[in-house]
Amino acid sequence: MVEKQGKVTGFKIEATRPEDSIAFIAIELSGCLQEEMNAKGDAKEFGEQAVRERQKAKNFSNLMITLGEYNRKKEKALKAGEVRKVSRMEPMETYDMVEIKKERLIMLERATELDEKVIFHLDIADEARKKSVELQKKLLKAK
Repeated sequence: MVEKQGKVTGFKIEATRPEDSIAFIAIELSGCLQEEMNAKGDAKEFGEQAVRERQKAKNFSNLMITLGEYNRKKEKALKAGEVRKVSRMEPMETYDMVEIKKERLIMLERATELDEKVIFHLDIADEARKKSVELQKKLLKAK
């Protein structure tokens, strides 16, 4: 007697997995949508902060110009032999150009860091959006 070997066919039977249920996908989708919304909100806020920091830096630039003009006029008057009576209320006498430049540079660096945070959070929002699109497709198939 000759025995023939045949093919063996196997079946894999899975019980329904909880991660494939409509409720689970819907909950995951809502989490992705919330993450996208939060990341976009954070990006917007960081962008607004960057704008404010740049405005402060611009104000310091204007102050540097004003202080430079004030110091130039003061030097010119002193060279001409003019006696200046400086009011004790004159704010230009208290400003330090070096410190103003340092502060302006710090603000510009902070604005750059905030711009990087904007990009980071927009990337997070984009990834969450892509994931939510995939989950929406999965949800439609599950119905």
